[in-house]
Amino acid sequence: INSNAEVNAQDLKGQTALMAACEGGFENTVQILINRGAMVNTQDLKGQTALMFACVCKTGHEKIIQTLINSNAEVNAQDLEGQTALMTACEEGFEDIVQILIDRGAMVNAQDSEGRTALMLACSRGHEKIVQTLINSNTEVNAQDLEEQTALMFACASGHEKIVQTLINSNAEVNTQDLEGQTALMTACEEGFEDIVQILIDRGAMVNAQDSEGRTALMLTCTMGHEKIVQTLINSNAEVNAQDSKGQTALMLASLHERQDIIKILNDSIPNPSRGEKRKMTP
Repeated sequence: INSNAEVNAQDLKGQTALMAACEGGFENTVQILINRGAMVNTQDLKGQTALMFACVCKTGHEKIIQTLINSNAEVNAQDLEGQTALMTACEEGFEDIVQILIDRGAMVNAQDSEGRTALMLACSRGHEKIVQTLINSNTEVNAQDLEEQTALMFACASGHEKIVQTLINSNAEVNTQDLEGQTALMTACEEGFEDIVQILIDRGAMVNAQDSEGRTALMLTCTMGHEKIVQTLINSNAEVNAQDSKGQTALMLASLHERQDIIKILNDSIPNPSRGEKRKMTP
């Protein structure tokens, strides 16, 4: 580098040569730039730092991150969306980087502008080892984002069965409701993840909880057409005649969406108290 070159010059995006070197995984260049006075905590127009760029680099990032931190990079800096380097590493699935950042003081419970934590992002992407690392580092398992969703809900929405089990084993609350009144069970039912539904029920999920529109897990499942889950819910004492805020039942919703096989399952499960037996119903 020419001695007259401006090491900390920024382009129209506010990015520096150091950021470019970190993103590219150029370890030697990073060290040279720092030796020449590159400022490690400069933020671009999105609020991203060189450390954040290093966390999305596919090669050479571990040594670069160590170099940046040893040069006093701010581990807990947040970009304009509130994301930290740890969140980025968790989302990208870089296990070694996550451990390095935590060892160097990264706050595991920091929340971005949407209230999401590193754990929520790791759960959403299905990074099992990172989830365990965060839990071992005392992350708040039951933290909620701005929509009051939890890490368990993120895992259920994405179908990551092993992570769901890990979270529950780490005392995740299975019956928490978000701003719309939805539970983890409702999410798993709606998405059609049979094994996760069974895990949640086995661990005490409330089968008949209702969301802000009065819908139950059974109603959501009937709407989406997941036959096996419908039977699982009924076997777990789901109330087949419950009504939502519009007065609709699971049978009505199944009929509305022409779920013939589910209609049969529901018909076979609706009792006739006057006869002490089950009766068939025509929707």
